[in-house]
Amino acid sequence: MPDNKARAQQCVAEAQRLQGEGKLVEARAKAMEGMKLNATFGGDEVSPEFVFQQVANAARRKVDALAREAGDVRERGMGDPATRDRQAEAKLTEARALASSFQQDTGPIDAQLVALRAPSGPPLPVPIGGTVIQTVSHTAPAGHGQQLAGQRPGRAEAR
Repeated sequence: MPDNKARAQQCVAEAQRLQGEGKLVEARAKAMEGMKLNATFGGDEVSPEFVFQQVANAARRKVDALAREAGDVRERGMGDPATRDRQAEAKLTEARALASSFQQDTGPIDAQLVALRAPSGPPLPVPIGGTVIQTVSHTAPAGHGQQLAGQRPGRAEAR
């Protein structure tokens, strides 16, 4: 068993090194390798299970950061909207792959990807039972919020 502990400690060190290099999937694999050795660690020792949790937490932070970056790129990035959308999609795809490899919830990322891939522009007519129903957009015209904010309650101005 002492031989297993030494090998597990090597796995811990390697996992921590990989995590430091940003190689989270590889760090997770190395921590899992150490966990499979079933070595006993004291409460004051860094165990493979502890490192596994650290790596999983780092992965969650990275996924969250990539999702935020995707939103920032799409809203305030350089280039035309199509280029920004492609850059945002690349970040979200990376975030989804990382979350998936750690068996973390991909739902929020999937929702962002669906929204990103949704067609922009005015809504299209929707055919229902042979009748075409025109959908209506509920977005206010540009500056409408500021116009409303400038009005006092009970004293709306006619324009």
